[in-house]
Amino acid sequence: MSLGITTAEFDEVFADQKVTVSSSIASITLDPIYGQASEITYSDSEKQWIFFKNSSELSLKMWGIVEVADAYVIMEITDSIAFGDRVTYDSEIFEFTPDCKSVYRYANGTPLYRFYTLKLVGKNG
Repeated sequence: MSLGITTAEFDEVFADQKVTVSSSIASITLDPIYGQASEITYSDSEKQWIFFKNSSELSLKMWGIVEVADAYVIMEITDSIAFGDRVTYDSEIFEFTPDCKSVYRYANGTPLYRFYTLKLVGKNG
């Protein structure tokens, strides 16, 4: 199953810069405090992607891109995680299910981060 997940590096991206990701033009909005990309909106209204920066509200780091249509999000989990575990973010509940994937980000052949895809399973409240 294809999750339609794309990753990109934003180290040298500036506000309002246009970049090409998966052959689509995306508009990048930088977080004014951290200087990181906090949101990506594709020009194609059928594909909305959000880039999550670090969140102090959770005991995990949220990096990556979620395709709203498929309702998966990439998260870097700092603690151990097992199938059935759930995380609440912005009133939405994400679950680690058997069809979720484990993804690594590499630099010079060395894995830097391990990500997991979590599936949106409902609303909180």
